[in-house]
Amino acid sequence: LMPGDPEDLLPGTRVDRYLVLKMIGRGGMGVVYMAYDEELDRRIALKLLAPHARGDEASSGAQRLLREAQALARLSHPNVVSVFDAGSFEGLVFLAMEYLDGVTLREWRAAQPRSVREILAVYAQAGRGLEAAHAAGILHRDFKPDNTVIDAGGRVRVLDFGLARLGPSLASFPELEMELADTEIMRTPSIPLRGPLTQFGDLLGTPAYMAPEQFRGGPIDAKTDQFSFCVALHEALYGLRPYDGGTLAELRTKLEAGDVPEPPAGIKVPGSVRAALLRGLRPKPDERFASMGALLAALEATTGRRRTNVVIAASAAVVVAGLAVVSAGRSSRPPMCAGTESEMNGVWDDAQRAAVASAFDRSGNPRAKDAWNRVRPVLDDYAARWVAMRTESCVATRVRGTQSDEALDLRTACLDQRRAELSATVAALSTAAEKLVDDAVKTARALSPLDACADVPALRAPFAQPHDPAARARAAAIRDRIGRATALVHTHKFEEAANLASEAAHDAHDLGNRALEGAALLQQADAEGFIGRMEAAHRLAHDAALASNVARDDSTEASAWSELVLTIALGDGRVEDADEYAALADAAITRAGGSYALRSELAQRRGDVLYARGKIRESVPVYEEAVSFAARAWGPDSARTAERDVDVATSVGDLGKTREAIARLEGDVAKEAAEYGDASPLLASTLYD
Repeated sequence: LMPGDPEDLLPGTRVDRYLVLKMIGRGGMGVVYMAYDEELDRRIALKLLAPHARGDEASSGAQRLLREAQALARLSHPNVVSVFDAGSFEGLVFLAMEYLDGVTLREWRAAQPRSVREILAVYAQAGRGLEAAHAAGILHRDFKPDNTVIDAGGRVRVLDFGLARLGPSLASFPELEMELADTEIMRTPSIPLRGPLTQFGDLLGTPAYMAPEQFRGGPIDAKTDQFSFCVALHEALYGLRPYDGGTLAELRTKLEAGDVPEPPAGIKVPGSVRAALLRGLRPKPDERFASMGALLAALEATTGRRRTNVVIAASAAVVVAGLAVVSAGRSSRPPMCAGTESEMNGVWDDAQRAAVASAFDRSGNPRAKDAWNRVRPVLDDYAARWVAMRTESCVATRVRGTQSDEALDLRTACLDQRRAELSATVAALSTAAEKLVDDAVKTARALSPLDACADVPALRAPFAQPHDPAARARAAAIRDRIGRATALVHTHKFEEAANLASEAAHDAHDLGNRALEGAALLQQADAEGFIGRMEAAHRLAHDAALASNVARDDSTEASAWSELVLTIALGDGRVEDADEYAALADAAITRAGGSYALRSELAQRRGDVLYARGKIRESVPVYEEAVSFAARAWGPDSARTAERDVDVATSVGDLGKTREAIARLEGDVAKEAAEYGDASPLLASTLYD
């Protein structure tokens, strides 16, 4: 190994705790290796600074790679590649990322003819990845077909955020003007654009996909990524980019004019799709869609089939449509995975919407209308993503053959539990009392995350399927009860939740399924804690941790140990045990993949223990850690992140830093108001502080 030459890394070389297996790719700024993480027993993609970088260029490249790590570490979304770790090796920066076995969108498009619906389905996933990045305050700045991969399971992932620029907002990045003004390529506009990509020297981004404001070095925002997305989608649909030129000068002139040529004859793309593309390709950012979400809605609304459930259709129809195209010609039968949206019948459909809306009206709560307008899109989105994930999983196994039957069973079982939880939540909201109306948005956002149902290795413990049909049915019934118990806790029906979870735990014990037993015991502990029976909550959480450990259900075990830290903070159990429980929780979180949500929860509870001990100064950095993880899990502006920050403000205020505390709390109130409404009683506690 010669220092600074990543291309010389041989199989068996160790980079930190990672064992290099082979080189798998090289780009403008990095070399990527397949590597093995011995600690977590998994393959990863290991990216190091490119071998040609030296001196100032190496320093700049290192900074870009670190920005990539920081940007991706803040994202947790099924359509964005996951970054696990970052560090340095022999003076080089490395990133440990999720290993994706798949093809780029460019390779996928070139492999065989693709229909309009098939292309829209794939690009919709990429668009949702960009939308999630924007929600977290991150710009990609270099979206193109070569920076997006379809993995072996058929899921699209956006990667290479090395040009992402982090900041407190997506408003403006004036330093980019200086960065571009001095580049060789901008001083030499006659440089030819060779090949499908570009020769771009130090220019950040790929000119063929760049928005006009990037060429000008002006302010950029989420609409800049929207422009690049539309260039790539136009190319996928029509086989050519909307703006092209032999040189940079020609390309820039066409971009500024905004004159997109007529599409090639013989390619039939719906007029509404073309209209959406043309709007996203307008030279002036203000003339484009307000957000990626708005663009995706315009594109997805063109699938052509009218349904009463418009929101579910918008999110799921592109997936079903893609399935129909794949299946066409093989059989005259309807697609075997079509119609998944019918599984929301009686769970969240027009009748359920009407029931909840009516219950809100009858509640007598003066904030009912605002609460309904806020909670409906949250539930609509959850149901739509459930349908899309259920369909995608079916397609991966039954149509593409890229996912095993076992994986389909595991994902289906997980999704069924989520559906039971959604159903119970909707049932509670349809009998809404005044307080439940006020808590509706918070309750809906507390629904168990769907992303976990795509993590097949993590599902093998809690969702393992017995071979005996009768045992499988019993396991499914237990999961259903756990899902409903979870919803009952969130809707304040704690006694009912405790009883239902207890029944599920006993049945799981009789069945010999320790994973389900642990999950049920944890829900029972949660309910008992809310009731105030702390001794019972402590005992049940301890039993849940042990059962989950035996079953190797790391996520549930982590939550159980974290619950024990909370019971100690609330006065039950020995204070000296809190550090041990926290260490066990941290280890389980690491084994589970390092969930930011779990880390935030644990940090908050560790801070609570310190605060309860009177160690207020020591609690501040721990509470701040909880806020940092919350921002990565749910976004810096989410109400859940604000609620974590209130703990920081309280401790800071107790230390006499009144102005800092007030400034924090004012920001927290603003974030809570944006999510819950200005008049929501959920703001009362923060306003009181």
